[in-house]
Amino acid sequence: MDQYIQSGVFTVVERLRMVTLKNFVKRVANAIKANPDLQVMGNNNFIDLKLLFIPLRQWDEELDLDELQCLLANLIAHSLLKGYISHEKRVLVLSKDAFPEVNPFPASLVPP
Repeated sequence: MDQYIQSGVFTVVERLRMVTLKNFVKRVANAIKANPDLQVMGNNNFIDLKLLFIPLRQWDEELDLDELQCLLANLIAHSLLKGYISHEKRVLVLSKDAFPEVNPFPASLVPP
């Protein structure tokens, strides 16, 4: 990390990490839409956090569910993802994409 900070690319790496996470969530959402067995309460815009947590845990062994929720909250705060986290049900609720202006995955490339 120190080497990235000294070379001036640390912020770029962090932004790419967020975009990569957004793309991962988008792929999981598309898989849920295609497979009704993965849907929570029969709703395809609800993503069980365990579906995101288990693969990401292999990526980062120190990741816990609270940190995952924090990462998702940052995606939402930076407008890379539209929706909210239901802590009680432990699901990510994406906005319905019935209207183009409420697309859960906006086309922005990097967060501000």
